[in-house]
Amino acid sequence: MIAFTYRPLLSPIVPSECRGELSSFAKSCRMASRAVENGYATYADACSDCQSAVNPLGRSVCSILGESGRPFMDAASDALCTGFQLATDLQNVRTDGRDHGRVMIPAEFFQGERFRERLLETTRAGRTPDPKFLEQFGAASRAFAQRIDETLAAAQPLIDASRPENQPFFWMCLADARALVREFDLWNHESCLARPTLSVWTECSILSRAAWRSFFVRPMPLLAAQ
Repeated sequence: MIAFTYRPLLSPIVPSECRGELSSFAKSCRMASRAVENGYATYADACSDCQSAVNPLGRSVCSILGESGRPFMDAASDALCTGFQLATDLQNVRTDGRDHGRVMIPAEFFQGERFRERLLETTRAGRTPDPKFLEQFGAASRAFAQRIDETLAAAQPLIDASRPENQPFFWMCLADARALVREFDLWNHESCLARPTLSVWTECSILSRAAWRSFFVRPMPLLAAQ
């Protein structure tokens, strides 16, 4: 999460009173949903799990920033937190399979027979024993990523309707999440073999744009999905 990669540069963007909650959120994105041993049957199941795992922390940040009390803002906060968590699940496919023996991609996106078993075999071996499986995993990953991006799009009110002084922070969080989803395309949706990460250039670009706008406190358009 970009907010914890460049801590010294965040003072113009992230209110100091929110940093404890954000630290908890970052840890939750790594640890949440871990009680689910066999993954999820549907995308809705995965979203439902986020309701108790990470969404309360997002609402807490909104409350600290004075943005709570409006149902559509709470829903936008939930969309951002849920999208970020699920993007992290897709990012961590290999480590989840290799180190913990779990598959967090919802079963509704599985392709072909024995998808779960073949995915675990691939993550443990670091290569796919079945040439066709990489194509099937790519199809599953693209479908999952598309749904995640649609969820993140519902977070736009955090930017459109928040106080001007809070917009750079919300913009940074949402741009970071959507950039990660786009990164899966650049990695050819092969997170079963390697963990996709944002480049330093991308992270610095997002951070510098948010920092620059924070000095002028004006509305910012969301980065267009590519």
